Amino acid sequence: MSKKYAGTKKNIVLSYVNLSVNMLTGFFILPFIVSSLGSADYGLMQLVYSITGYVGILDLGLGNAVTRFTAMYNTEEKHKKINTVATYSLLIYSVMAVLGLLIGLIVYYNFGNLFNLTANEVSVGKIIFMIGFTNSLLHLPAMTFSAVIRGFNRYDYFYLTRIIKTILRIIAIIVMFKLGYGLITLFIIDFVLNQTLHLFWFAFNIQKLNLRFTLGELDKEFKKEFGVYSFYVFLGVITDQIYWRTDNILLGIFTSTEEIAVYSISQKIVGYFKSIATTFTGAFLPKLTNMVFKERSNSKILGFFTKASKYQFVIVLVILTNFILLGREFIFLWVGNNYIKAYYYSLIIMIPFTIPLFQTTGFRILYAQNKHKVRSIVFLFNAIINIIVSVFLINKIGVIGAAIGTGLALFLGNTLFMNYYYKKELGLKILNFFKTVCLKTFLAIIPTILILLSSYSLYPNYSFQNFMFRGIFSNVPFLFILYFFVFNEKEKEDLKSLKNNINK
Repeated sequence: MSKKYAGTKKNIVLSYVNLSVNMLTGFFILPFIVSSLGSADYGLMQLVYSITGYVGILDLGLGNAVTRFTAMYNTEEKHKKINTVATYSLLIYSVMAVLGLLIGLIVYYNFGNLFNLTANEVSVGKIIFMIGFTNSLLHLPAMTFSAVIRGFNRYDYFYLTRIIKTILRIIAIIVMFKLGYGLITLFIIDFVLNQTLHLFWFAFNIQKLNLRFTLGELDKEFKKEFGVYSFYVFLGVITDQIYWRTDNILLGIFTSTEEIAVYSISQKIVGYFKSIATTFTGAFLPKLTNMVFKERSNSKILGFFTKASKYQFVIVLVILTNFILLGREFIFLWVGNNYIKAYYYSLIIMIPFTIPLFQTTGFRILYAQNKHKVRSIVFLFNAIINIIVSVFLINKIGVIGAAIGTGLALFLGNTLFMNYYYKKELGLKILNFFKTVCLKTFLAIIPTILILLSSYSLYPNYSFQNFMFRGIFSNVPFLFILYFFVFNEKEKEDLKSLKNNINK
């Protein structure tokens, strides 16, 4: 097995290429899917995606653990241990998939009783649920293959295969919908493409990474460390599922598929917001793991945290500012006036989500240092509170209650608690951190805000031309100020280096 790493900067570039392909194809295909299916079927699709997404809980935190220990053992050239870890992971995932099937059958036979659906929606919903649920179950064993690939830092292959799958999916959906096929066909397309992707990951593990599935001995100390690490990652997985999957399920119980459709548009927007920020740090785990095991000083790790957060804050601030001032127009032009409420749902979640999103490198550091236990426990209880508050508010004030419940939970757990925890566990100087990361960048965005506000008095009508003019012209001053007055010479060199990686 090769222990060479492709390089963090290259991985960041590839991760954003993958993200860009996903976002652009999703952006352009979503209005086509919504118009082809209609609000009711689109809402039903999102409901089923939310339910089947809960299969991710059966991950048990193994994927993250396999990536971490693969990176660690590859650094130490202990390749037989990588084989053993991967083998045990594959076996556990397979057992979980079988157990998950039993749960899926229970949901299948009670589908009509669980949700507020019409008879036709129940009939179609049960079919797409079983296709989607089987697809998700088969993804569990395949997560071993993707975890090993990421552990070897082979994000180039990982992202390339995902990009190809995304493009093929869009082509297949357009062709099939044009031929008159509908919702069930979409789930079949996803099933075929996902399982094909899994086969390619398996082949790469065997042929390129020389992985061999062998049941070697694992010492007690490793089993304990691996189990503890996985368990607390598992709690984090449950928390994420509750935050991002439960709202649609609650709305499916208390409202209708049409309401789910509108709320799902806001989830798409928040999902893009989240992906753009978190993709930046997705390639950091192997590097951070190496930093920890090579006993780098804590000051260097905190310096890395601050540096990455500053870049992320630029991205997050631009998106949030533009969405606050252009979001209504964007949704109107994207999916139509019937979905305008999604603007308000999105903002309620995006604003309290802003600080956690430019601090995601901190999460990676905690995982690399195996200090994520307390965070996982607190987040789980916070997520449960989110469900309770959301149920209460949905019954009192409707769909917007789901957004308020999620936004409140994000603020309490991801912002207040996590910054206290970073201070306690990592020794982060909070005020100095926010001053270094945010102050100059925030001042640099003020001209953009003023331009966007004044543009509506000059060009009040919603149109694609006006939207593009506002979105492009208003951000030019920010980029100019950012480069010449906010970034220091080292940060400019990093940007030039990133550009060189793109041009290679």
